[in-house]
Amino acid sequence: MSVPAITTLQAEHRSLAAVLDAFAYLVDQGLHEKTGQNLSLLRLILDYIEGFPDRYHHPKEDELLFPRIRARAPEAAVLLDRLEDQHQRGAELLRALRWELTCHEQGAHANFEPFARLAHEYVNFYLDHMRTEEHDLLPLARRSLTADDWSEIGLAFDEHMDPLADVTRDAGPHVLFEKILRLAPPPIGVGPVKR
Repeated sequence: MSVPAITTLQAEHRSLAAVLDAFAYLVDQGLHEKTGQNLSLLRLILDYIEGFPDRYHHPKEDELLFPRIRARAPEAAVLLDRLEDQHQRGAELLRALRWELTCHEQGAHANFEPFARLAHEYVNFYLDHMRTEEHDLLPLARRSLTADDWSEIGLAFDEHMDPLADVTRDAGPHVLFEKILRLAPPPIGVGPVKR
């Protein structure tokens, strides 16, 4: 049985994984460049992560999907607790990333390495979190939730589509992502190439 809400969730995960890959690539480039890092582009990517996944994607899971699974599959309690804790931890890491980036921009950290270390920790953390949802949570959800559950969840998921997946909706994050693509150098964007 095809479940549109699962398809949406997986598409949002793929979009975020692509953004995280681009972020890690830019961080690595920043570590090796003598001319400085593209800090404004890194900040835009953090803005996108906060603007869509943290503002819309996680709340849909925390407020609708997880409680439904918890009600239908009590054996999922430990997994759901861990995923909810990871949502909180991800938000904390994002705040720490913003702080480290600001410190670097303002000269409090002369080198880029503290930000880069935290950025890679964040990317690995987030990718692992999404793998857990894909491999452990979604099969459990598919087995335990009813058609009525999925119908209601689907309506909520359709309210805020990922701007990378649907350009006809919510222009704010979409405009932000287009700006990131225009500024990012190849191979992740169409911006200027540093020589």
